[in-house]
Amino acid sequence: MADECEHPLSLLATRARQGGEFVRYIDESGRLSQSLTWRESLERCTRKAVWLAGEFPPGTTVCLSMHQDVGSLLTLLSCIAAGLHVVCLHPGATPMEARSCAHQARAVACVEHVGEADEASAREAGGIVLSSSGTTGGPRMALRDWPSLCANGLAAAAGLGLHRDDHLLVSVPICHSYGVDLVCASLMCGATMVLLERATPPSIAAALSSRPSVWPTVPFQLEQALRLEHTSHVPRTVVTAGSWLPERIWRLTRERWCVHVGQLYGATEVGTVGVRLGRPDDDADAICLIGSGVGDASLVVVDRDNPTRVCAIDEEGELLVHASSMASRYADGPLRSSDGYWRSGDVARRRSSGELEITGRWKLLIDVGGFKVNPIEVERVIASHPGVAACLVTGMHASETVERLRAQYVQAAEAPPVSENALRAYVRERLSAAKVPRTFERVDALPRSVTGKILRAHVS
Repeated sequence: MADECEHPLSLLATRARQGGEFVRYIDESGRLSQSLTWRESLERCTRKAVWLAGEFPPGTTVCLSMHQDVGSLLTLLSCIAAGLHVVCLHPGATPMEARSCAHQARAVACVEHVGEADEASAREAGGIVLSSSGTTGGPRMALRDWPSLCANGLAAAAGLGLHRDDHLLVSVPICHSYGVDLVCASLMCGATMVLLERATPPSIAAALSSRPSVWPTVPFQLEQALRLEHTSHVPRTVVTAGSWLPERIWRLTRERWCVHVGQLYGATEVGTVGVRLGRPDDDADAICLIGSGVGDASLVVVDRDNPTRVCAIDEEGELLVHASSMASRYADGPLRSSDGYWRSGDVARRRSSGELEITGRWKLLIDVGGFKVNPIEVERVIASHPGVAACLVTGMHASETVERLRAQYVQAAEAPPVSENALRAYVRERLSAAKVPRTFERVDALPRSVTGKILRAHVS
């Protein structure tokens, strides 16, 4: 594993000398359509970087529509090697969304067609600009330079137990922070990436048949994989991130695959800072545990109203993070911090074992008759019912001054129908009165992002 922050092209050259594959690309039909060695990747990135250096001054910010393919991956690395800062745009972004991101990041051009040249040119490495929802307000653009990306890759690889002979299944979008973390982990340890164009049942089946050893995924994709009739191989390590893992999926993975699912914790502003691998003796409470920090990450739980006071064991507070993988700043200002620690906006507590538990988000708390209710806690209970496949709990106004809980749920396909009264009784047995939703509404589906995260803002 790399132990220092080499220039991207130097790092690729080191991997090329070691030999082996950099990436295998599986399209959405499940076909292995492309494979590239580290040496081939080095040669293509070098030529692209030289061409880009001839087109743009060092430090220029450019936009790149990051398709989930090898071409976009190589262009991203080439831009960084050429000393550029790359705004990673989702390929499905509308023109208005793309213009907004470009304006916030002060991008001067959109990189679409990248040529190649042979004349060598050395430049200090650039970085990436990622869109973050932030803890308050609208989306913001976080700037992460190459040293922070290297630190991020080292931390993620160490947390996942990733080595050069591993095959890392990358099924999450590489235009998002989670996907960037995995790309960096592969670069820093030399593992081969198995890149999926799209996480469809055929592509997941094909990827699993290629015998990947480590799969950092999201709950929605893991559920898809568990529905496959035949699985010839399962990874030794599976972790989920992005949204909480339903207990039902956690149990199914253990029963059908004999794999103990772990959790990865990270954010656009800090990269991957917590990884906890699943253990045979875990119970369902372990779903929320993220370990105690990876790499040089320092994770502290503090009183939200007085960030200088560290919370006691089992006391809930706000999670603060400091790590070498932190973004340097937002495009429009500094990170929201406290004495150099990034304020995550997540509700957390430290257990007596030293491990951290994520219990919710401050901005999601709902005031029900003076009680601050964490909707994620309620969602976990509802989703533990065998008749529920997915659910979402939000607030609704019973009057101008009174707010109550509203639950929407998707019926589990393999279970008999569950009534509103049955669900209400189920929740009432497990939670206090303030946490029992006033209404339960059955829906066909809940809106999700490309990574399977439920989009709360899109629920009517």
